[in-house]
Amino acid sequence: MEAVGLTVKACQDAVQWVGATGIFGGHRAVALLLQSAQFPWRLIGRLIDVPGLRLVSRVTYAIVKANRSRLVHFCRQSIE
Repeated sequence: MEAVGLTVKACQDAVQWVGATGIFGGHRAVALLLQSAQFPWRLIGRLIDVPGLRLVSRVTYAIVKANRSRLVHFCRQSIE
């Protein structure tokens, strides 16, 4: 992590994307991750990275981040 300029705190705080153009966190990292995947995820990643929709993705990421522990608990229950 330190080799690319990330701290443990930054990684605990948000998803991180390390790419050729820089290091991005949070909603932007998710968008870039999706853009590196195959269709339809690539399209979704591009859509949520459109300047007009970035605000929506930023707010959505903040809601997911704030409820991360609940989501993990919910996912565990649905698997069992």
